Amino acid sequence: MLRILKMVIAGCVVTGCAAPGQTAKLETEAIKKEVQAFKKEALTLFIKADPELNRFESNSHTLFLCLYQLNDPNGFYQLAQEKNSLPKLMECNRFDATVANAKRFVVQPGQELKDVRDMAEGVRYIGIATGYYGFGNEKVTELLPLTLPAGRMGKPPGNTGSIVQIELGPREISSVKVK
Repeated sequence: MLRILKMVIAGCVVTGCAAPGQTAKLETEAIKKEVQAFKKEALTLFIKADPELNRFESNSHTLFLCLYQLNDPNGFYQLAQEKNSLPKLMECNRFDATVANAKRFVVQPGQELKDVRDMAEGVRYIGIATGYYGFGNEKVTELLPLTLPAGRMGKPPGNTGSIVQIELGPREISSVKVK
């Protein structure tokens, strides 16, 4: 019996006695470290605008789009929910410490854009704000988590960044997908 106990203890020492909860915690910490590293050209944007983009008074118009790289979603989410705060988001500036990077795009009706950007250190979310005319109940902001780096949770090993596909409709954001 003592011999069996010694073998079990020796086995635990060799394997590190990692309980399932501890393993998950260690993996989560590793993912956080991996996600938070600065990555050169790791964020690819595809923006596709409807030919009737930003429709107002029977005409299509140019649209401003602000892309935010965020460490934490709460500041952006709070501003997106407040009634009169869209102009603040459209400034494309660091409105608080959670904004790692902000970039303004000018999108023409029917235009398709591709932009490759560096992913700032600590970025885990993407926030999008658009300057559609007559913003009311329309979807003019979007907040999404970024996908994990290559080799994590089913991503192919050759892909080292995130792809963000944005489709802009006539009166609102049609869809945003992160791959």
